[in-house]
Amino acid sequence: MKDRKIVVVMGGPSSEAEVSRRSAAAVLAALKSKGYNAEGLEFSPRNFFADMQRLRPDIVFNAMHGAYGEDGRMQAVLDLMGIPCTGSGVLASAMSMDKAAAKNVMLGAGISTPKARAYRAADRAGLRARILREMSVPMVVKPTAQGSSVGVVVVKDAAELSDALDEAFAYGDEVLVEEFIDGPELTAAVWGTPDTCDALPVIEITTTSGRYDYESKYTVGASRHIIPARISATAMDEEQMQELALEDAGPREPSRKWQWLFQMVGFLGLVGVTAAAVMYLPVFKLEDISIAGNPTYISAEDICRIAGVYKGQHMFQVETDKAAQNLRKDLRIEQAVVKRTFPNGIVIEVEERRPVACVACEFGFLDLDRKGMVLNAYRVRHLQTTPLLVGVTARDLYIGDAIGDEQALLAVEYLAHLDDLTLSQIVEMNVSNPEHVVARTTNAAEIRIGVLERLEEKAKYTTSFLEDLRTTKRPIEYIDLTYTQAVIPKQDPVQK
Repeated sequence: MKDRKIVVVMGGPSSEAEVSRRSAAAVLAALKSKGYNAEGLEFSPRNFFADMQRLRPDIVFNAMHGAYGEDGRMQAVLDLMGIPCTGSGVLASAMSMDKAAAKNVMLGAGISTPKARAYRAADRAGLRARILREMSVPMVVKPTAQGSSVGVVVVKDAAELSDALDEAFAYGDEVLVEEFIDGPELTAAVWGTPDTCDALPVIEITTTSGRYDYESKYTVGASRHIIPARISATAMDEEQMQELALEDAGPREPSRKWQWLFQMVGFLGLVGVTAAAVMYLPVFKLEDISIAGNPTYISAEDICRIAGVYKGQHMFQVETDKAAQNLRKDLRIEQAVVKRTFPNGIVIEVEERRPVACVACEFGFLDLDRKGMVLNAYRVRHLQTTPLLVGVTARDLYIGDAIGDEQALLAVEYLAHLDDLTLSQIVEMNVSNPEHVVARTTNAAEIRIGVLERLEEKAKYTTSFLEDLRTTKRPIEYIDLTYTQAVIPKQDPVQK
């Protein structure tokens, strides 16, 4: 038995990866101290199937926490490969990890559970007010598919709700809002299989902080496990709790009220395993990656790298929301959408942050976007691509910072209203005198903007003026935008 190969799987992209690695280290140390042939494996969604083919374990010890390890996805792959795994199977894992689905199953089986409602990120507009209409404080806000109390917030005052929703939605696009139940923390574990299982003693858990959160669970001394639990005489006794746990685990001869439930979840399990198998079909290998939106400052290779999308991936393994989120974290990108195109394609739509002005700084020059944020920094201006703001010197600014000079921000707002062709015709914009702001073009013509107000209107006149300048042969020295209508002085036509 000790010659059989055991692979302990840990880590991965889950928010609970670090505690998973700690669990795996303890498991590996225990197995090796007993003489077992065991080794660890850092979980990678892209490489797991190939890792299993390479390592060929006799059994996998699942030391994963959270996503992939507790939601049934890893178990589905192992089931398809015929590799046994510790812990719950595909169906139990998937339904337990999704808190909203688990509550629906319990309610359908007649098991009491705190009042709750699930809400999606797509419904964020007005969500706070809606929740306060439908639920009452205190309440608990949590992501529907996280473990170890990650993202869980107890809201004791309505003013805390917005921050709690931000915290929970940071871990997924669905949250569960549940009524707060004040009472002891009790757990009844079940060991074995549905046919031969035993309920372990009921455990009562207390904490030094009063909350059984992530820190209390994984900080030494922050929680205490009491066996047997101190259950009052008026509550369900330990034997009753054990019996209920055993019944929920799956009795050998299910009663009529359970039969429909097992039939339903059995069908869902079959669908889940089939979906996992489809995910690895060669026809769904990613072969075509299209970049839309005509980005000019970021290469297609950089966009794919930032998104984490590569040819050869199974397209169902590409988390499109996460890929788009990764792109939006890049300061050069304002908006991004990632979509699948069947059978083997991905479309990445990118809207860049367009630099509209350049400003001098202590060490060189900075590019500013339409909101005045620093996009790039360099010592020497090699090419004239954006207007230089004269009369402003930026200090102590770094990429990602916003310029604080009011005149510079107004100038940037004016320039942001211009199209790319018009913008390319403006060489500089002098804002040193707030009453007489002047821009100069590549044709040496002046645009007398005056006070930086009515910016959209003045930008419209500027576009029309420069378009005319490109097509006419008349020499025009300046356009005056300080009046309610643009004034262009008359000039004699060019003598042939």
